[in-house]
Amino acid sequence: MTTQNAPAGTSAAAITATSPRPVPAPAPPSWAWRRGALILAGAAQLITISALTSADPLAVTWASLLLAIAPAPLAAATAFAPAPVNRLAAVIAVLVLVAGAAGGIVHTGLFFVPALVVLAVGSVKLWREQPGARREVVLAMTRYLTRDRIVIGAALTAPLAVAAILLPFRASWSNTNVALLLVVVVVGVAVTGNRVAGGLAAVVAALWFDFFFTVPYYRFTIRSRADVTTAVLLLFTGLVVSQLAARARRLRVVAVTDAGYLAQIHETASLAKSATVPEVVVNHVREQLTALLDLDGARFEYGALLGHPPRLEPDGTVTVRHSRWDVQLSGLPAEEIELRTFGNGQYYGRFMLQARPGSRPSLQARLVAVTLAGQAGQTFGVTRAARSVS
Repeated sequence: MTTQNAPAGTSAAAITATSPRPVPAPAPPSWAWRRGALILAGAAQLITISALTSADPLAVTWASLLLAIAPAPLAAATAFAPAPVNRLAAVIAVLVLVAGAAGGIVHTGLFFVPALVVLAVGSVKLWREQPGARREVVLAMTRYLTRDRIVIGAALTAPLAVAAILLPFRASWSNTNVALLLVVVVVGVAVTGNRVAGGLAAVVAALWFDFFFTVPYYRFTIRSRADVTTAVLLLFTGLVVSQLAARARRLRVVAVTDAGYLAQIHETASLAKSATVPEVVVNHVREQLTALLDLDGARFEYGALLGHPPRLEPDGTVTVRHSRWDVQLSGLPAEEIELRTFGNGQYYGRFMLQARPGSRPSLQARLVAVTLAGQAGQTFGVTRAARSVS
């Protein structure tokens, strides 16, 4: 906290003591509905699992398996996951409950109707809490589908191709061996693609396993309890392993990105040591910020602060009129964003950043931008100190 404008004789401790405590934000209107949907879906899912494993088991269909596996995890993601994941999970959960309840309406599907109603109300309230959520989720899914079209196509076709190759050996191969080979296909798709592709491949692999390798053949129905276990394990293992493979792939990208960020910081630090005037470092940092944050351009303003533009804070967050701006959800603000520079505790100027439409730099990139601006500010401070001594 700065105390430049504090009245004379007022200590920093007194200011801190008299500052109002932050008031906890009230729970959003959708929170109670989402939590209720989780409880109802979990209870109905336990009933379905009990019906499938009882002495007189329920007929195993994909509707019953869907209701035995998916509702509670999706409802939990809707209740507790951050935006925009919770909104996407809400849509998928409603679709799953509608499909499962329709397929098992004469059995356990009726138990999911209360959860479906409560979840539908909560989902509508959740989407209304931020009007731009629908557009952002649609854009996110569009980026997924257009960025990796080949991988999405492989997720849809590769399990079918492998199942067709294995079909002549159905009589001599156990279903467990077939499921293991299909898991290998799922992992291959996930390693080369993304989480969506890996999850899609797992679902498609489980469907074709049921259609081609379980009795009755060429129907989406399973009679044998052992085949039910194998199909469920295939789906579960494929989903988990595909997500782990996608996460490992992302961590490799992060490691490479971190190395690039460190190289930029080191490059600017070396230039700051050898530069005779701060403008050289400022121009270099300005070019780095343009590439780092995916900007249309950047400029440097000397002197006093004018206006109240959006600001890139030292912790990497962006504030607009004293409110935090969600960069990952909405992208950088369209108006110019200020990034202030300080040297030896003194303000020297600010970088004015003009974001490109749709630019969503990561928190890491924004923190590196703050570090680079700090290096430019330190150059001002060192230069001023050297001039004072001379």
